[in-house]
Amino acid sequence: HLLCGRRGDHGAADRLSRPEVRAAAHAPVAENRGHHRAELLQRVLADAVEELLPRHMLVDFLGLLAISAALLLAILYVPFLTSLFRMSPISAIDLGCCVLAGFLSVAWFEVWKMLRDK
Repeated sequence: HLLCGRRGDHGAADRLSRPEVRAAAHAPVAENRGHHRAELLQRVLADAVEELLPRHMLVDFLGLLAISAALLLAILYVPFLTSLFRMSPISAIDLGCCVLAGFLSVAWFEVWKMLRDK
């Protein structure tokens, strides 16, 4: 169930009672209740995303991504490093294809590890 975590951690269910969630899901869309319903559903979704991908994991991933990109660009476009690693600059389209292939190959593996550990 989306609202229940694992091993006694109920995540969003700790912060929102089930009647509140049911009320938000079935509340009539009136001007005064529609805004409350949208806020409640937004909190439930944010808590569910936080349970799937904790913020510290996202920060670690983005940090590694930035360092890798900086090193790659330095090797490709700084003359000393380009000659040291015997590389040559590549076009923007080729670089984009490489970045996409690298991102997809890392992303599927990270998702697989996350699902495996749950």
